[in-house]
Amino acid sequence: MTRFDPFMLPVLAILLFSCNTQPVKNAEKAAFRQTVATPQPGFPLPSELQETSGLIYSHNLFWTFNDSGGENILYGVDRNGNIQAEVTLNNARNVDWEDIAQDSAFIYLADAGNNNGNRTDLVIYRISKAQLTPSGKSAADADLIRFSFEDQQTFGYLPRTTPFDCEALVATGENLYLFTKNWADETTTVYRLPAQPGEHTARRTALFEVNGLVTGADLAPSQQKLALSGYKNFRPFVWVFSQFEEDNFFSGEAAFFDLEPILDAQTEGICFVSEDSLAISCERTNSFREQIFWLPLDPNQPAP
Repeated sequence: MTRFDPFMLPVLAILLFSCNTQPVKNAEKAAFRQTVATPQPGFPLPSELQETSGLIYSHNLFWTFNDSGGENILYGVDRNGNIQAEVTLNNARNVDWEDIAQDSAFIYLADAGNNNGNRTDLVIYRISKAQLTPSGKSAADADLIRFSFEDQQTFGYLPRTTPFDCEALVATGENLYLFTKNWADETTTVYRLPAQPGEHTARRTALFEVNGLVTGADLAPSQQKLALSGYKNFRPFVWVFSQFEEDNFFSGEAAFFDLEPILDAQTEGICFVSEDSLAISCERTNSFREQIFWLPLDPNQPAP
């Protein structure tokens, strides 16, 4: 009789997860196009933000933060790379902050980093924009949106094998959408949950073959375009999806931007500055300092 190895449980869970959800095949998308793109230099970030992770643009500032183990502070940075605002979240703890999103009334900050797939304290902090002060130091209280993934049955994954790590978030007003960083098969799974405080179950809605690890997400001001940042073998990339139907983000056109010219840049955050311009944040690495890059989606348009 073959002896059962309990350490195979995480592997079996990954296989079952993959079999139960059919991914959108990149090659099957008629509108799929690929471009090698060179991001334009933006501006350096201050040394206080060496591990910048998520990014949004609001109140004429870029709002970002440091990831796991950083302080519970949101930083507002101007286009010269100067910190203009610091907002301390009174009732928040930075276990592994990974992304930030916004709608017209709120900012949402996802403490959802989960490299080992063993967290049971996943939470999204909701902060009213009315509490944001665009200059100086201030404090704010956050509402807590606690959640779990509907299909996570085991929490014993080996490091960097889990499909339940998450570093990307967007908001639509009624719902939040999480895009996972699936270490084993380099897909991303989309989960939906209400944008309301309380205890929620994140429901799986789609799976896409990213062919890499997703690190950030944002919706354009029109909410008709979705951008995903990520990397594969230290080579950063951006996916942009458009003309999709409602929240079926992968149903329309897709474009892949290979950012090979900035190889080894750890691109973590991404946000739309306008309908056709993206800002991408980069952590400090051996090759790059912490900074913002511009990525115009229309090559005929200048950087914002």
